[in-house]
Amino acid sequence: MQSPSPGIPRPILIAGLVVAAYEWALFISSMFAPGAIGPNYQGVGTDWMVFHGAARLLHGGNLAILYDGGRFTAYLNATFAPYLFDPVEYRPWVNPPWFLLAVAPFGLLGFIASYSAGQLLQYAGWTTVLRKAGRCNLGKRELRCAIAIGLVSPALALNALCGQTAPLVATLALLVLGTGPRSEWLAGAALALITFKPQFGPVLVVYLIASRQWGVLGRAVLAGVLLVAASIIVLGITPWIDWLKVIAQGLSGEGSWNAAARLWGNSVFACLALSGVPTGIATALQNLVSLGSLVAAWVITRRDMNYPRRTGALILLMLLAAPYFAGYDAVLALSALMVAYLGDPRLMPRSLHGWTVPLLVWVIPFYSPPALNPIGRITPLIIAAALIQLYRAGRHWLPASATPPTASTPEATA
Repeated sequence: MQSPSPGIPRPILIAGLVVAAYEWALFISSMFAPGAIGPNYQGVGTDWMVFHGAARLLHGGNLAILYDGGRFTAYLNATFAPYLFDPVEYRPWVNPPWFLLAVAPFGLLGFIASYSAGQLLQYAGWTTVLRKAGRCNLGKRELRCAIAIGLVSPALALNALCGQTAPLVATLALLVLGTGPRSEWLAGAALALITFKPQFGPVLVVYLIASRQWGVLGRAVLAGVLLVAASIIVLGITPWIDWLKVIAQGLSGEGSWNAAARLWGNSVFACLALSGVPTGIATALQNLVSLGSLVAAWVITRRDMNYPRRTGALILLMLLAAPYFAGYDAVLALSALMVAYLGDPRLMPRSLHGWTVPLLVWVIPFYSPPALNPIGRITPLIIAAALIQLYRAGRHWLPASATPPTASTPEATA
């Protein structure tokens, strides 16, 4: 059996913190002079303006422009002009209509209060599930240091800069993967809620089917039906029809959302299309990778009895399977490695060169988006390399538990 890894080598730690410092400096500079030291984001929280603006439309009873990307962007530029240094070019609402009900309370606050509350609540949930993942194998001091390192990561800096929801997605994914055997309602509700970004759901569904967690799936369906029913009662059926049209156009490679949003992502499709591959071929190859990721998720679920490794691998597969993900979604990749390393330190690389892949995962926001930085087009390869490394690291020793510690065990309550 391998001995535990000695930890992050100092050169890797220093390099990672330097990049993190830059990303947080980019966040701060975007409050006063966007574009001064990096990409011009027109201000801080421009994606959160989409959520806040949609909530305000809901409270005002005016949803006619919600899925009209051009008119909705014009509305955002007019509404949030005091917080923008330049008009945003295209910011559509692409989330399913039920998510309007989730963001509705934030529309009752001013923009700054709404943005701050949204980010802080996400970070609180994310750190809570990570603490539970690592507390059985790390001392309190080591666990606190690991969580602190995660909180200063470039991925969270970019998420804060954009005002996005990647920590929420990571939290929900970890709840599905970690609480199902103990709390079917919690895991089912988490799976239903993650449909606000439906591209991340298929791997989780495959995991639940492969692990025969029919109770979780049943409760997820019930929760999903309730979400849809509530949204139809409040909003009507028209927003659902409009949303399905937007998603269909994006997946077909057509429409404004594809040109202005999907091609600014880090997915296999985006990286291939930006490299000159015809749209049809890039879509076909993305579909092939997505299918392969689902097959891999099935095999890993059925065969891998090491809970931390399995969980990390499935989260990485969520990214590879997604037809769209962005630089801030590197929070998912970071979460995958953190839950693996915290849950089983033997999975950590044991050499300086072995830490190169985790470092490249850490700095994904630095070379994102691929549309601006050609180096970013290797992002899917980096995620695949991280997945492979998890299994190379653990091929010589016996597996850990297939399930996380329950709430009643000393390891879970210490």
